[in-house]
Amino acid sequence: MVKQFKAQKKAIETFAMQYDGSNTKLVLDLLNKNESEPAILEEKSKTILITKTFGGEKQPILLPVNNWMLLDVDGVSYWSVDPEIFSKTYEKVEGDTYKKVPIQIDVIEFSSLKDEDIQDVLNFIGETNQTTESVKEVGHIAIDTLEGKENLFPTDILARGIKGELYPIKKENFDIIFEVL
Repeated sequence: MVKQFKAQKKAIETFAMQYDGSNTKLVLDLLNKNESEPAILEEKSKTILITKTFGGEKQPILLPVNNWMLLDVDGVSYWSVDPEIFSKTYEKVEGDTYKKVPIQIDVIEFSSLKDEDIQDVLNFIGETNQTTESVKEVGHIAIDTLEGKENLFPTDILARGIKGELYPIKKENFDIIFEVL
């Protein structure tokens, strides 16, 4: 059974830094401390590609110039956040420490690969060329995020952010970062 509900991020403090193109070496050094998620610079665009693993598949997450990089709750992984979204959803504590502003968002839990659960999530996403059959075949739903493609697996949570952007969250991380309203 799929659950759709409202949630908001807890006011957890985290390290954040804006990637401005002049701090490429520093950003790459920070990102590459996590050897399981290597980062490389795409020279032409100055976009940094962070290799993440979702369900055993490696996929790049984009960190373009002017995006913010945030340290994840695991203390080793980083995420890329659009500057407009960052300015509306984070506030500075001190130095490079920021905390999430509590903003209400819509979320849905992807419970299983049952037809009705898949269809509920596809309806939440809106326009997509994925079908119940194609999702069952690969075992996940492909999500177009602002930073690239990510996969949503059964038990994951799918969130719709303040600009309508979609992003999957592992259930264990969701429980740490969010409170259900």
